[in-house]
Parts: sequence; C-alpha cells; structure tokens
Amino acid sequence: WCGIPSETNPCLLKIMPGVYDIGTNSLNMKEYVDIEGSGENVTKIKGNNPLCVVGGADYSEIRFITIELTHQESAGCAIKNYNTSPLISNVTVIASGGATNYGICNYFSKALLKRVTIMVSSSETNYGIYNNTSNTVHDSVMIIVSGSKDNYGIYNQAGGIALINDARLRVFGGSFHNLGIYNSETEVIIKNSTLEISTGTYSYGIVNIRSIAKVNNVEIMSSNARYSYGIANTSASVTLTNVKSFATAPLGKYGYSLANFSLDLSLPVQVFADHSIFVGSTNSIFNNNSNVYVYVGASKLSGPVTATGSVYCAATYNEKYQVLDATCQSPQ
Repeated sequence: WCGIPSETNPCLLKIMPGVYDIGTNSLNMKEYVDIEGSGENVTKIKGNNPLCVVGGADYSEIRFITIELTHQESAGCAIKNYNTSPLISNVTVIASGGATNYGICNYFSKALLKRVTIMVSSSETNYGIYNNTSNTVHDSVMIIVSGSKDNYGIYNQAGGIALINDARLRVFGGSFHNLGIYNSETEVIIKNSTLEISTGTYSYGIVNIRSIAKVNNVEIMSSNARYSYGIANTSASVTLTNVKSFATAPLGKYGYSLANFSLDLSLPVQVFADHSIFVGSTNSIFNNNSNVYVYVGASKLSGPVTATGSVYCAATYNEKYQVLDATCQSPQ
C-alpha cells in the first residue's frame, strides 16, 4: 500500500463515509501518515477507551473527520498528544460520559489545531483543550463545554506558550467554576476571539496566574454567576489592547470586569490596557493589593474603580462619557 512511511515517502490513510466504532481500542497515528476522513459530518471514529480514541504522532495530520469518546470511567480524553505534535485540522471532537472529560489533551506537545470544533460534557469536570508543558497553536477553534460542576474551555499550565486566534468559546452549566481560558505559569497570546462564560459560583473569562498574557481584539462576556469576572490576574504581566470585557451579575451578586490580585509580593501584577472597554456591575477595575499596577489609556470604564495599589488613567472616560482623572476616578 505505502511501503515504509518516511519524510521522503509520506502516506495517506483515506477513510470513507461511515461510523467506525473501535470500542476499547485506540487509533494511534504513525509518523508521516496522514489520516483523512470524507468530511466531519460523514466520517466518525468513536470509542470508549478513556485513555484516548486517537493518539497523535509527529509529522502527521488528521483531518476532515469526527472523533467521539463515550465512556463511564473517572476520566477520559478523546485525542491525546503525549510528546507528539500532529496537525489537527477540520476535525470535530466530542467527549461525553464519565466523571471528567477532555476533548484534546496535550502533554509536552507542539500540536497545531486549525478549524477544530470541540464539544465536551460530563457529570463533574470538563476541559475543551488541556495543555500541560506544551507549545500549542489554536487557530479557528470553536469550543462548547458544559457539565455539572467545573468547566474549562482552554486550560494552559506548567510552562509553554499558547497561541490562540479566532477562538469562539462558550462555557456554562457548572455549579462551581465556569472558565474560558485558564493560564498558569504560561505565556499566552489571545487575539480575535469571543468568550461567553456564564452561571455557577464563579464565572471567569480569562485567568492569568504567574503568566505573561497579551490579549488583542477579544470580547468577553461573563455573567449570571455569584462572582462573575471578565479578566482576573494574579501575579501576572498582562497587556490588553482593544478588549471588551463585560462582567454582569444578578442583584446581590458580584461582577468584576478587570480584577487584579497579588498573592506574592515578589511577583507584582502589571496590567497595561489601551483602547478597551471594561464594564462591571460591581467594579470595572478591582485591585486587592498594593503590589498591583494598572495603566489604562484611551478606554471606557463603566463601574466603580476600587484600587488598592496604583491605577493610572489617561484619556479615559466613564459610562456617562465623563473624563476620568489620573487615578481613574469620576469627577465630583
């Protein structure tokens, strides 16, 4: 059929229309072998092995196909890339059943995702994309995550770099946490994206913890939780450009559009925001520590600014289009 796959002899495995149930088996990709379905709507590989339905490989691509995991174990992942870096394009990923589900898991990976749709649900905890110590690219991804307790759209941790462009995230339904993009000790660039996060005790659009984050042309809607946060930063360095962050909560609840926390005095929070809009039903900007430094330019702040620490505004105004002073306070 193909001989020995190699850089000079790449191969293609074409899968015709149909639903292929591989049960407890996994389809493990091979280097220099691309897997191509006949379309996301007509070719599906499904299985119930919680370790993964598909395992990635270097120098390979999987495309034009749906991968579905259904299981009843404590945790399961539909596509897993462990120390491998495939290209995943025009793929729909579905994960359901069990207590905890992951759409795509990347460990020590440099996976590239293009035009990927992910839908994840379970009885407890859900992750659309989970990146651990990985340098990953997410281009044109749509992620829908829902479940009973904790839900995460994209989860980045333990180092690495994440590039996120043209992402559409909807995360909802968890009784405790619903979170769009979580970054811990990671460098991340997020641009041209929309995040819609709602319900639960805590609703977060973007969380940055001891991370470096650059966010450009992103709209965040966080709502209907006891505590709704647009962007929350802890001991992080963050640059926001052309960002719209809306954090609204029901009467008696709390909405913080841009919240900044410093738990480690050796790691201050530094936030630079330009040409942005921050709307919070409780606070547009909230700081909890003197080790927080926020610089806002040519932006709109709707909601009080509660600033323990240093907040500086230039050419910035409130919802009444009144120019704020240098400390981001409304005129008396």
